[in-house]
Amino acid sequence: MGATAPSALHREEAGATLAFEWLVEARDGGSCVVRLVNTGFGTGEDWDAQYDGMSEGWQLFLFNLQLHLAHFRGREARSLLPMAMWEGNQQQAWARLLAQLGLPTAPQVGEHVTASAPGAPPLAGTVVQASSWRLALLLDDPAPGTAFLAVEGTGDQVGVSIWSYVYGDDRDAIAERDEPRWRDWLAARTAAG
Repeated sequence: MGATAPSALHREEAGATLAFEWLVEARDGGSCVVRLVNTGFGTGEDWDAQYDGMSEGWQLFLFNLQLHLAHFRGREARSLLPMAMWEGNQQQAWARLLAQLGLPTAPQVGEHVTASAPGAPPLAGTVVQASSWRLALLLDDPAPGTAFLAVEGTGDQVGVSIWSYVYGDDRDAIAERDEPRWRDWLAARTAAG
């Protein structure tokens, strides 16, 4: 067995200190165990929502790490992280996002999907995870990579994101071209209806 490599980050938010600690422990056979500890939450409904949101977010990012190791080990990615706040609840915004992208209403794992939204950058790949508010793709367009479409939050306004991580020699050019286009596309659709 190998050594443990800890890393920590602290952040002040709304009068409380959030702490993030990652522990990576080497194991036999070239594998490792990654542990993530997120502490420091306050109390009350706002903090409950913050906790739930971070729990869902960490699941997404840890799944992306898993996809990276399985499909792109040793390769460098460029991230695109466009997001906008949309009117409506999570279910309404999720239905709108899928419809406006021309994606199936209930995408299935293993299904190949292609977004066909006017004005949107290219987005196509194989569904590797699907739920009622999140979709993960193993991309083949605009480049090999991963993408996560998600609607997060509660109430009458939710966060809608189309995050992707692209690989290949043209990853920087793709990110510089597509991230502003995705940001504009999302921003143009903030109102319900």
